[in-house]
Amino acid sequence: MYYAGVQMPSRTEIRQLYANTAAEKKAAASVEKQPEARAVVDAVNIVYDNVRRLDETSVDASEGRGTVEFEAAPKKRNGFQKAIGWGETPVESIAMEASKKNDIAQISGTMDGAEMDVSVSFEDGRDPLIYSKTVAKNGEVFFQKGNELVGMDTNGLLTFVTL
Repeated sequence: MYYAGVQMPSRTEIRQLYANTAAEKKAAASVEKQPEARAVVDAVNIVYDNVRRLDETSVDASEGRGTVEFEAAPKKRNGFQKAIGWGETPVESIAMEASKKNDIAQISGTMDGAEMDVSVSFEDGRDPLIYSKTVAKNGEVFFQKGNELVGMDTNGLLTFVTL
């Protein structure tokens, strides 16, 4: 793709650049072609990046760098604060990804390397929303957002399942 005479990377190339595993890199083109799978993978990766930002903060209860363990409640922010990003920490970013309303009660999670589990609890008692990224021993990667699961193998094959 060219823009103003400069070659710009494609969406697939950008996805490959930010891939955390070999399976993600190989399946980048498949993810771009399937909107349902792309939505799950992108949501999980947004949460993953925000959890990674919590490393070495006061919210993080783990002892070593590269692992994260946290439990926190997001701050309640008004529309103006949300619009300008005032007071937004990784916890608030995860809350905004999970729900556009101010109805998140608690967020807890762990991350170790490329693997992550985050649970978002709601104030009204709904079932928690789970964000999970799991890497199998054979290199396959699984992304879960709620009841939707995307699997990628090392050959670039993609599976999308609603549980």
